[in-house]
Amino acid sequence: ILDFTTTHSELFAVIAHCPKNGACTNYQIARSPLTANKWSFTTLAIQYSSNGAGLGAYGSNVWLTLQTPTTVVMLTSHNQGRTFTRSSAPKLGSVDACSITAESSTVLWAKCPTGMMVSFSYSGDGGVNWNVLPTYLFSGTGGGAFDPVSSTEAYLAYGLNNSRGAKNFYRVTNDGGTMTAVGILSC
Repeated sequence: ILDFTTTHSELFAVIAHCPKNGACTNYQIARSPLTANKWSFTTLAIQYSSNGAGLGAYGSNVWLTLQTPTTVVMLTSHNQGRTFTRSSAPKLGSVDACSITAESSTVLWAKCPTGMMVSFSYSGDGGVNWNVLPTYLFSGTGGGAFDPVSSTEAYLAYGLNNSRGAKNFYRVTNDGGTMTAVGILSC
């Protein structure tokens, strides 16, 4: 299981066969009702080695990001993961696939590991275009968290090791374009 997400009515997982020393193969989307008692599988036509997978879903829409050695690939489905269209998402540069949080059928938030650091992005058009959040350096190993709470708002807690000033807790609004310091969270 490379990633897992839920909607109000279904469970989704991206799965693959990944040997200890080799590239993953046989990528599939697994889908089930919330009871997890009956799974259906859709094979994904992926012919390359990817470095991780990120999965998000909302209603009948499913988004899958895959990081290849040269680009980020976005697979989008509007029929519960039965079929996908492929596009590139160059602004989601990452060393491992970006995790996707879907807050509506069009609004996606992404958290992308870039090595020791992490970047964050917002899409208001179902992953076609991305706005990179205007954050200063966020160390993935320095504590902190990113939590989208709606299609218009997310929160970024830098943690004490990432904080540049007296406040380390930010509200993110305006399609990911505005970061407002709102307080401090003690770790």
